[in-house]
Amino acid sequence: MAGHADRVFSRSDEDRCDRAAIEPRRHGPQRECNLSFFSGEQALIKRDKTEAARMFQRAHEVCNVHTVPALAATLELKRLGN
Repeated sequence: MAGHADRVFSRSDEDRCDRAAIEPRRHGPQRECNLSFFSGEQALIKRDKTEAARMFQRAHEVCNVHTVPALAATLELKRLGN
């Protein structure tokens, strides 16, 4: 399954997410919301629960509560026990 995940979310995608997460003001709060949530999902694929929880917490903080990423981040945090 890791091979499939690598094809879906390539290293260049990960690098772009890292760069965008460093510069959230440049891209706006909704982009930071999405990047935080999907970075959390990527961390789960890599079995890094600590990083996943950190990114889901960030998504929970920056996302509008009425968006899918906000709701999903909250559920993922509960699932991870945070």
